[in-house]
Amino acid sequence: MTVTEFSSPLADYFREFVAMKHALGYKYESNLYRLRQLDDLCSEQANDDVCLSKEIAEIWSQQRPNESPQTRQSKIRFFNELAEFLALRGIKAHVLPLKRNSPTPASYVPYIFTHEQIKDFLRTADKRPSHRAHPISNQMYSVLFRVLYCCGLRISEALNLKYNDVNLKTGVLTVRDGKFGRDRLVPITDSLCKVIDDYLPTIKAHQPNNPYIFPTRFSSSPVTSESAYDYFRKVLWDAGIPHSGRGKGGPRLHDFRHTFAVHSLQKWIDDDVDVYAALPALSTYLGHEDLKITEKYLRLTSEVHPDLVRMSESYSDFVIPEVKFCETD
Repeated sequence: MTVTEFSSPLADYFREFVAMKHALGYKYESNLYRLRQLDDLCSEQANDDVCLSKEIAEIWSQQRPNESPQTRQSKIRFFNELAEFLALRGIKAHVLPLKRNSPTPASYVPYIFTHEQIKDFLRTADKRPSHRAHPISNQMYSVLFRVLYCCGLRISEALNLKYNDVNLKTGVLTVRDGKFGRDRLVPITDSLCKVIDDYLPTIKAHQPNNPYIFPTRFSSSPVTSESAYDYFRKVLWDAGIPHSGRGKGGPRLHDFRHTFAVHSLQKWIDDDVDVYAALPALSTYLGHEDLKITEKYLRLTSEVHPDLVRMSESYSDFVIPEVKFCETD
């Protein structure tokens, strides 16, 4: 779908809205289909008024069968962001009420590995025997787990790394087309550089035509997250780290990312680093869109440093202003 397909009386403004998103650096794909749906709805109302009327807003906000309350709230936030954009251009636009005091209950509590568990896990991964059909799988997954923990990457970001995304001379990984469609640079430690430097020639010799550094054996594509998770479960078992089952408390592969963030904050605190001055750097490193997303790790870290909760509240109340809508794309 292209943005030129809009056909309602608001089509020009919808194109301008998408262009604004692109200019701000957003890839803006996940909400583009919603904009198309809204354009169709505006056309169906069979009038030439250039506005987002209350009637259109009410139809849009109706909860569909099998649609979760969270998805409906996301649709309303999207609608209200667009309405404010139109209002700034003098276009009449109705704003829908949004339940701000009913936060979505967390469906998963992150599992934070201890430092000893991380050491045990990686030692165990290193000692696993090679598979006859895939003799370098043990080394590949050992490196993958180190990249996840040491860099705090999302599993999709790690698996999509290619050879030209790894610069060992500068010690930087390039994450391309990450969440929200943005690229980012991720500095890595000298020790991780050494691990990757030892690993790349081996994997290249076995899979010379695959551009990914964590390749599958059967095509020119990366190994799947499902395969990585299966191997992860085996290492957990061998390392004696309890697993509650998928969707029941984990640990998950994504918990390496959570653990990286918490361990980073813990080290800063132990080293007397000003956490609140450094927090934006961690947010950028993780690829977060909002500092408040990164701030949640302060509460996880507060299990070790209880004073962080009080400090965090006074800090965020002063620095981070209330916003009228949430960026969801």
